[in-house]
Amino acid sequence: MGILEFEHKFIVNPSLVPRFRLNQGHPRFRQFAPQGTRRFLDEYYDGGTSGTELARRGLWVRRRDGIWEAKQRRGGDFVRSIFHETRDVREIRRLIASHVRGVGAAQAGPERDFGLRCICRYRTDREMFLVDKRFSVVLDGTDFGHLVGEVEVMEMEMERQRHGSPGGLQGIEAFMRRYEWFFAVGGGARPKGKMTAYFERFGFPSECDTPALVSFTFWEDQGKGLRSRYDKRELSPSAYFNRNHDAG
Repeated sequence: MGILEFEHKFIVNPSLVPRFRLNQGHPRFRQFAPQGTRRFLDEYYDGGTSGTELARRGLWVRRRDGIWEAKQRRGGDFVRSIFHETRDVREIRRLIASHVRGVGAAQAGPERDFGLRCICRYRTDREMFLVDKRFSVVLDGTDFGHLVGEVEVMEMEMERQRHGSPGGLQGIEAFMRRYEWFFAVGGGARPKGKMTAYFERFGFPSECDTPALVSFTFWEDQGKGLRSRYDKRELSPSAYFNRNHDAG
């Protein structure tokens, strides 16, 4: 058993962010607690004969600031998602081996990237807020200029099975409707996840057994903090990596 993550992406309106940070919208949040900011580096890995076998089967494996994580889709869709999350290396190895034949995860451990290849790498600056005691609201900005928000609720999988709680996505949707002034529920535009935005900008992973990275990110200190530049590789588009398959 592990953690279930319920998440709902939303489009961030930059003009509303100052009002959100001060809890000055209408209606105001009942409880509002800023949780600080953090910066992290995500590296996503995949493999198999197509190079995207894990994502095809709803499994995303990443290394976040050097820590291996796996997210397995349990329900929902691109905007409204349910994931099982784990950092247990043994479970990650088992999930990879059960999803992809020939990857070698049963033999290759984290020191060999589980026999997978890195398909994208980007850095995120995240603002975090705990709202109404239960809902985590995060505002993510990537080093390639993409902005997206998420409302998240975490539950222990064992507790959810024991109590049969219907919360999760339904609770998130009710929360977002109450504060529609910020979350813009029901609008025509659909939010775009970070991985989708990355591949649209830099190219998609190859569907053949070819180089691992779509692009490399180089971080340089130019006297004004870290700045990024990219060395892009042109790879053939993947029909699979699209807006309906994004764990970022």
